[in-house]
Amino acid sequence: MPSQADLIFRQLGLVHGTSVEIEKIVRVLKKGVVRALENAQNIIKHPKNAKKNNLMNIKQTFPKSEHLCSKKIIGSMFGKTSQAQSAFVFPIKAVYLTDNEELIIDNEKKTSSIINSSLLTAPQVLFSVSKRSFKRAVDRNLIRRRIKEAYRLNKSFLANNFPPYIAFIYVAKEILPYQNIEKSIKSVLKKLK
Repeated sequence: MPSQADLIFRQLGLVHGTSVEIEKIVRVLKKGVVRALENAQNIIKHPKNAKKNNLMNIKQTFPKSEHLCSKKIIGSMFGKTSQAQSAFVFPIKAVYLTDNEELIIDNEKKTSSIINSSLLTAPQVLFSVSKRSFKRAVDRNLIRRRIKEAYRLNKSFLANNFPPYIAFIYVAKEILPYQNIEKSIKSVLKKLK
């Protein structure tokens, strides 16, 4: 069975092991780098177009880096002395920290997660469904999946101006259809700008 490198060389129309092949690969890579540099220069020259391009380039994914897991940040959002703000559109309530509040979280240590939050490409997000309202984990997981999917598909509404930490809380007492949840998420994301 041929190796993965051999398969790549075949796809490029090259025979494995010659210097001509390596030169062709280097040329292909240089073209890609040149295109990326040209795109960056265009964004620098025309910043108005960059915002339009960023809206189109936001990936509809939800990687681990966008999950809000820090107990300190979550505690600062829901603590007694919290300065978090909120937006509500039934059945979703969004609690979020703005840039000013995030620096207050740990003044003594100033951990790297707090300092680097201004460099985030997307906000860190938490999804919550009350155990009091939905006793069965199956129901809570269903609602949580629906909220995550609605957020994942519509997070482009946040674009460049977004709070660094957001918690979405489901407040309805019954399971609503996905369309209602998505409509609510869209409205809440528009309010967060």
